[in-house]
Amino acid sequence: MVEKAIEQAEQGVYRLIEAADKSASIVPNPTKDFSKKLLSMGAQNMNAAFDHARNLLRCSDLQEAANLQAQFLNAQFERASRQLKELYGTPGSDVESSKTSIEIK
Repeated sequence: MVEKAIEQAEQGVYRLIEAADKSASIVPNPTKDFSKKLLSMGAQNMNAAFDHARNLLRCSDLQEAANLQAQFLNAQFERASRQLKELYGTPGSDVESSKTSIEIK
């Protein structure tokens, strides 16, 4: 029952991402490329979240769930760090020109 709800939520999110991707395609460059990159990163993050939810359903006890949650949070932090580096490391990107106004601690 819960797995079915996860699957339905996942399908809804992917429909939303597809619609956003189509909308981003009509925006002029360089905004289009940046938008598509953000959508791709969002889709990767959502894939990880849905996979994590399914894995949590298979846990047999609280300790296993806590360990799984810690692993997921570490992986998400690493993914977010890579994504930020990718965004900030793109010369000429919109984020590159505004990075002095954003402070990451």
